Amino acid sequence: GGRGGSNADGGGKKPRLDGPAKDNYYVVETEKENLDFEAYYKDQSVVPEGEWDAFMACLRTPLPVTFRINGCGSFADHLRDKLQEDFFSKLGDQLIMIDGEPMDPPRPLPWYPNNYAWHMSFSRGQLRKLPPLEALHEYLKKANDVGSISRQEAVSMVPPMFLDVRPHHKVFDMCAAPGSKTFQLLEALHSDKPLLGGSNDSAAPPPAAGSVAPQGYVVANDSDFKRCSLLTHQIKRVNSPCLLVTNHNAQHFPMLKSLDGTPLRFDRILCDVPCSGDGTMRKAPDIWRRWSVANGNGLHMLQLHIALHGARMLEVGGRMVYSTCTFNPIENEAVVAAVLQQCGSAVQLCDVSDWIPKLKRLPGKHTWKVRDKTRWFDSWEEAQEVGHNIEPSMFSGEHTKALPLERCMRFLPHHQDTGGFFVAVLQKVGELPRDFRPPNTFKPTGRAQKRRNATTAIADPLATACQAATDALEAAKAAVAGLAAGDAAAVNQAALKAGVAAAMANRAAEAVKSGAQAGQDAGSDGYLLGVDVAAEGQEEPGQQPQDAAAVFPEAVVAVEDTGAAAAAVGEVETAAQVETAAQVETTAKVETDVAVSDGAAAVAGPTAAAGEVAAGGAPGAYTGPSWVRGSGGRGRSDGKHSHIDPVVPVEDPYVLQPVMDYFGVQPSFPMGTQLVTRSMEVTRPKRVYLVSKEVVDLMVSDRGEQLKIIAVGLKLFDRQEAKDYDAEGNLVTPPVGAAPQCAYRIAQEGLPFLLPHVTRQLITLSTTDFLTLLKDRHLNLPSASAEARQQAAAEAAAEGTQAAATLGPRKIGLSDPEVLATAAAARFGCVICQLKESDAVALGLTTGAVDDTSKALSANAPMALTAWKGRASLAIMVDRSETMQMIDKIEAAQKRMQA
Repeated sequence: GGRGGSNADGGGKKPRLDGPAKDNYYVVETEKENLDFEAYYKDQSVVPEGEWDAFMACLRTPLPVTFRINGCGSFADHLRDKLQEDFFSKLGDQLIMIDGEPMDPPRPLPWYPNNYAWHMSFSRGQLRKLPPLEALHEYLKKANDVGSISRQEAVSMVPPMFLDVRPHHKVFDMCAAPGSKTFQLLEALHSDKPLLGGSNDSAAPPPAAGSVAPQGYVVANDSDFKRCSLLTHQIKRVNSPCLLVTNHNAQHFPMLKSLDGTPLRFDRILCDVPCSGDGTMRKAPDIWRRWSVANGNGLHMLQLHIALHGARMLEVGGRMVYSTCTFNPIENEAVVAAVLQQCGSAVQLCDVSDWIPKLKRLPGKHTWKVRDKTRWFDSWEEAQEVGHNIEPSMFSGEHTKALPLERCMRFLPHHQDTGGFFVAVLQKVGELPRDFRPPNTFKPTGRAQKRRNATTAIADPLATACQAATDALEAAKAAVAGLAAGDAAAVNQAALKAGVAAAMANRAAEAVKSGAQAGQDAGSDGYLLGVDVAAEGQEEPGQQPQDAAAVFPEAVVAVEDTGAAAAAVGEVETAAQVETAAQVETTAKVETDVAVSDGAAAVAGPTAAAGEVAAGGAPGAYTGPSWVRGSGGRGRSDGKHSHIDPVVPVEDPYVLQPVMDYFGVQPSFPMGTQLVTRSMEVTRPKRVYLVSKEVVDLMVSDRGEQLKIIAVGLKLFDRQEAKDYDAEGNLVTPPVGAAPQCAYRIAQEGLPFLLPHVTRQLITLSTTDFLTLLKDRHLNLPSASAEARQQAAAEAAAEGTQAAATLGPRKIGLSDPEVLATAAAARFGCVICQLKESDAVALGLTTGAVDDTSKALSANAPMALTAWKGRASLAIMVDRSETMQMIDKIEAAQKRMQA
């Protein structure tokens, strides 16, 4: 659910017993009472009459453990059946006694499709009390590690389901961490069958020829840099090239333009906003002590800002889900009502009462009350002078009674033994009104006035910036014409005009900056001014330029170029003009080069050299990356953020061509256009990532590098050079001037996407040999002597292949002559071992021989793995948990065949 407004640990240190031991702490059991909480929600009538005692009793019990099976189809069915047959059936359907306490047996969530989500009432300690439960616990831990299941609160699964993501959708998760919902969004993106049934949109564009990924993508954003790292780790198990993780305040997420100049907007937006979090009391009991009415009031405006910004970025016809994990109508219905009011008829509240019918819910409220720390208020007029942290958008009245707020959904814990949650599904049916902003009749109070005062000098920063950009561009053209004609006076006049434009742009930028700073000082109070209002300019057709954030760099470049032109003819007279001209060497060249390269990339696609590689041609001259994005400052003199790595395309044929030759990568795979690295060392990158074409276009369109990119795509190659040996086992040194050798191995997570396009270094194994390799991990080839085996084991350990470095004699696992011949023909280094297709078909499994982009989930990965061929051994390079999962799938399929 939405993140709480306070520190996750509840603040303060735990008391420590006497003694020097640092870890000798004890935890005081939180008293699950809060009279203010009870009084507030009784007055709000959130709980139906006659259910209050059941509501409070449920809140005081621990939250059950819930998990869901990731993905859908045969692999998800297999895992569900295995859990039922091997674990749940042994526990029966009667109460289980643990330490004299009766416990309900595991049961599926009745509203989640296909019995893919399960509920268990055991604590971690109780899971270790009975052998069947302990075995279940261990199995679930391993399944979670490889991405087969996700432990997730039941009601937290709901918002992505109502978002109804399809493979062609552009999806934005505004407040994504810790990532469980983002995981669901990526699952849906890679699924060819919607979870709630039905078929994919008939209006969806057909997949592009040779596409290796869905046409849509997911942008997962969070405002906290550390939480972005947690988010990246959580969703890494999806193995998707359609992912971009960013680090921005959700309400200020940059408004970009597509390569064709149109506003870049999203088809689906998940707006799971930060909230007071009282719906999570069952898993975070410290909230009982910390709860205050001020928590929700203080977050209301932040939530409204985020939701309104989401409405801006939503495509017409698109869907946005607003959700919180609180019961509070100030954070729920009040925000939704304000969004509907300010968006007019452009946004509608959807009726989804017939969706997921077994999911119990309460309709949204039309009226509610407003309170600060001391008293209740009946109206804004009563509260505006004396209310603390009260905003006019919090109040209900005749205007909220006229809205269809009953279409909102509130989930109470005692209805289905869950946490508390709130969900509203919004549809954008038209363009937002031109005057889209909070009404002027709303008078900010207290600290909220700071934000409005900060921008009084510039009434409309966007209009000022647009005019400055127009004047600066005209001045630049006049300067160029003056230079061509040798007219020093004209150039000087252009410089003076550019100076005026620069002053205008600076004033507009300062207004935006001051407004943002005042907003930070005022907490979450205030109004949508500055960047937010400027961004909405994209909604208005015919307005040029459309994006204030894009206007400023263009204006700066134009002003600097004009100053440089004036300086060139010696006619710069004022100190301001001299300073402007001096800045050209440090800024204008970089910005101009970026604009030129971006324009070329937008029109012509990748560089010529990369185009040769993509078409299978020979390596050509490489002059550097065609673009750099991500705001990263590492290895760059012009990066905006030193703690972020830049995103750089891997286009050098000297790097790519040896990889293509070594693995026999077909031209159908986009080697020269969709590979990136996170370092400026593009001639020998350490790691190479695969990203979808649509994600590449998204990054290239960010010409001003507004996006702070934390993670992108999935890892495809790791740098690891292979040694070459002759028939006698002697090390072969390439002659001077020879073609470069392949310096990379395939990463297991990227293998499902590359495998259909690989024609070399493939070793096909029977079911018996494949199982032997999975279990032994490090197998000798028949010609291996004891000395060769010792050397091979040492090499495997040194190369980090995770193989067992056993020096003693080992069983020869490969005996099939055809397999041995294939293995002998493969070059030393990285190889791909896959299950024979006929065996896989008989078992109902897949080898990846067919290009199927739904195999993004590691749980759905084909029966293939990366390995390393040495002089006398074969060692797999896959985590043990993944190999155990493959073994489990094969053995389960064998049992089904024998049954």
